[in-house]
Amino acid sequence: MRLEQLECLISIAEVGSFREAARRFNLSQPAISKMISSLEIEVGTPLLIRTARGATLTAAGSAIVTRARVISSETRKISEDARQFSDGDGMVVRVGLTAACSHALLAPVLTKFLKQMPRARLQLVDSSFNSIYAQLRNRDLDFAICPLSSSANGRDIDSTALFSSAMTPVCMPQHPLRGASSIKDLMGEIWTWAEDGDGGVVSDAFRDNNLKKPFSVVSDSFSSRLQMILACNAIALFPTILLESNFLRERIAPIWVREHLPEARYYLVRSAHSPLTTQAELLAKLFAEQAEHVRAAQVIRKRPGY
Repeated sequence: MRLEQLECLISIAEVGSFREAARRFNLSQPAISKMISSLEIEVGTPLLIRTARGATLTAAGSAIVTRARVISSETRKISEDARQFSDGDGMVVRVGLTAACSHALLAPVLTKFLKQMPRARLQLVDSSFNSIYAQLRNRDLDFAICPLSSSANGRDIDSTALFSSAMTPVCMPQHPLRGASSIKDLMGEIWTWAEDGDGGVVSDAFRDNNLKKPFSVVSDSFSSRLQMILACNAIALFPTILLESNFLRERIAPIWVREHLPEARYYLVRSAHSPLTTQAELLAKLFAEQAEHVRAAQVIRKRPGY
């Protein structure tokens, strides 16, 4: 079993076609077919269902692709770890982030990291929680800074608590209910949130106050939720730490309700079975250190007279 065979199988699974996979690898279609046939003989079972429209994975093929992605990712990391000691280009560090984490941590962390690792290349991924966890399990991300998702259950994900933020409803500054004092007054409005809203804290906010979650437009894109607020007069439940952003402060306004709302908690999450590369380990360390500064600043704000 060769890495090239596994990567071809991954490619066919992604594009659904032998022809397109052959283009990716700059090989002929018969060459790709021969590699897959040899792999199927070796494992003793069909891995793909071939049709006139393309190819789809069998159950066995799907199971092998899941493991093949891990093998391919780990092989890439071996090369990247070695490359940092050579004169070649810097390796790629792939990190998943949510909007609150980007605002609270990213700028100072990047400044320090790029000063120490000037040749490093970063890929920052903003996607839904469940997507982030799937990418962690596939080793497509080195680690992520985000709330814990319901999909994080299991022994394959490690998590380290970083910081927390109170939650508050937000709206556009001209919203007629901006001055509301109770979340009950907002129940008839259109809301927007992510599918797994800050690790379940959105659902908790309504359940803890004996309220049924109102009608909402679900979007895993932060920019789409912001557009819903600005263009459709929607209301969202945001971490208050986002209100410190100059960009957002000019565009959205908090609604200070009297009800107690749960805090959103943010973690550094990573695969439990895959060691970080040297550069990813440094970046994770810098995120953890910056989170300490965030927590310290929050303590100061809570002091009487602050």
